[in-house]
Amino acid sequence: MEKRALCEKSDVRRLFFGLEVRAPWPGTFPQGRIIPEDGRHMTLAFLGNVAYSPLAKILEEVPKPPFEVGVMGSFEKTLFLPTSRPHVVSWKAQWDKDDEEKILTYQKEIYRWLKGYGYILDEREFLPHVTIARKPFVVREAEAFFVQRHFFVSNLHLYETTGRLSYEPIWTWPVRAPSV
Repeated sequence: MEKRALCEKSDVRRLFFGLEVRAPWPGTFPQGRIIPEDGRHMTLAFLGNVAYSPLAKILEEVPKPPFEVGVMGSFEKTLFLPTSRPHVVSWKAQWDKDDEEKILTYQKEIYRWLKGYGYILDEREFLPHVTIARKPFVVREAEAFFVQRHFFVSNLHLYETTGRLSYEPIWTWPVRAPSV
């Protein structure tokens, strides 16, 4: 009988690529299961439950962000996702036209790279946002709480979901913070 190299169950992790998001976050939020500040991110490509070891072997080939300094933007409005039966409160991101093009192009580049290695990814159009809270929440309270604020994206991470509200970086490509 031929031996096969099988992925051990312990090698399967819930993974995604995302950009770290920094902002002057408010100290309190309305009702909801709030994502901790150090876990707030902008997902670029969600891989789901996949074996980590094959991905670890190719991480040095990940397309690097097209910016050396974190891109600044602002949160435009509150989103409730998915729209049909929302279970998260998110803030929609916006940038100036040049930076928006950089982010959108880079997100597509990450997708192409992953698909080239056979990863199956969600084909929905990229919606740049940061999830702030998971249900239970009150829509009117979350809408009323929103105030437009600036943010910047920094380090590219391969994140692992380690719990219901916990996202741990397990690989990082550093991006400098913008200077003031």
